[in-house]
Amino acid sequence: MHVKENKQLYIGRTTLPLNRAEPALDQVEAEFQIAYVDPGKLAGPKTGTIMKDMHYTQKMKLSFAIDPKFWATPTEIVPVNQSFVIDGEKVTLTEIERSPVQTLTRFKFSDEVNADWERKQNIISDLLFNLSYIRGGVKTELVPYRGNGTDEGYENMFEGNSLDTVDALLLELIRSEPKQQIRVDLNQK
Repeated sequence: MHVKENKQLYIGRTTLPLNRAEPALDQVEAEFQIAYVDPGKLAGPKTGTIMKDMHYTQKMKLSFAIDPKFWATPTEIVPVNQSFVIDGEKVTLTEIERSPVQTLTRFKFSDEVNADWERKQNIISDLLFNLSYIRGGVKTELVPYRGNGTDEGYENMFEGNSLDTVDALLLELIRSEPKQQIRVDLNQK
């Protein structure tokens, strides 16, 4: 939330997963509304919010066209299969998926780690994922916006729309305690 001259601006985001097997979209339409409640009603966390205390704006629609040029750069899946050790556990960066708007990094854990949610969560929660690209000698970091567990391990998503013409793509996994840094040059794969 940003407050400027007694005005509050709330910024939110969402992602729309697309199925590559379906035809490309030429338009997106979203419907949303804003919910609000008196902050005093949220003071008792054990009581929760009573639905009758919630207020909503009218539903709003937002529609925009997608330029066909957007679909010109195809999604590319690059096998990496590079392993490293975190917390004594073998973790493998299996592949990256590059598209015009995002990059996904996919990791595979051993069956023993995948079967133990707490162990898996401890490995993931202790890592900082940095993805950057280099173009013309200038390094630009991409913003990670979502990560989630998968059947085989974990995937992390980064936003960025400049990955089709880069000199290098670098993934860094950084851990503070004990200090550990793993660098993977994704263009070498």
